[in-house]
Amino acid sequence: LTVTENLCHTTQTSYPLPLTVSDRAVRRGNDAQVVSANFPLSVRPGATFQVAITMRNSGSTAWSAGLGDKLGAVNDTDDFAPIRILLLDVVTIDPFESRTFRVPMVAPSTPGLYMTDWRMVQESVEWFGDTASAVISVDPNAPLGEPPGDGDFFCLASIRDAFGNAVPG
Repeated sequence: LTVTENLCHTTQTSYPLPLTVSDRAVRRGNDAQVVSANFPLSVRPGATFQVAITMRNSGSTAWSAGLGDKLGAVNDTDDFAPIRILLLDVVTIDPFESRTFRVPMVAPSTPGLYMTDWRMVQESVEWFGDTASAVISVDPNAPLGEPPGDGDFFCLASIRDAFGNAVPG
């Protein structure tokens, strides 16, 4: 059983909560676990910001740009960002290693609630692993100058069984 809860945010300060219980089981082939993501709860229309999404290689194969591994917007669409975030050519992410992807985002100009969701993809082969997702409010009255994740309380956690399968929580 693997339980991971890596980062929680409160109104003023971010507190890392290192809680990991793991039997280090891996799935055969490609797999990924969301370690953390710092999506904002709300932004102003047209605001630019950056989100950090950390993915852990929980499969048995390494990820690399040469194999076409990337972080991708689910269904190849996202209202905030480009649809692929590349690995550097010189980077290899071995099993049990993590990689933080920095995703530049621009809020839509129309107020509303928007879903953003990200998953690992091996181009022209398969989508794999957990999905990092959030519903972000685009609101002209959203606070200015707050980094993503600060404000209301927000935690991201994932639970997997010994075979690497997501456990409903």
